[in-house]
Amino acid sequence: MDYAEYQHLTFDRRRSGVVLITINRPEVMNATNARLHWELTQVWLTIDADPGARVTSVTVTRSGGP
Repeated sequence: MDYAEYQHLTFDRRRSGVVLITINRPEVMNATNARLHWELTQVWLTIDADPGARVTSVTVTRSGGP
């Protein structure tokens, strides 16, 4: 799977080998659904297949709530 195919995850790939993965569903406070759950199981295969990826960090998009 290519990084561009993910619907609920965004990626910031840095030259240092760091890949910042952001869960991007702020409208539901980043709650999971079937698609996001599936993406979270597949993302590690995508990272593993990326020869430039050395380290990953997972974060979330901040919601506009309290």
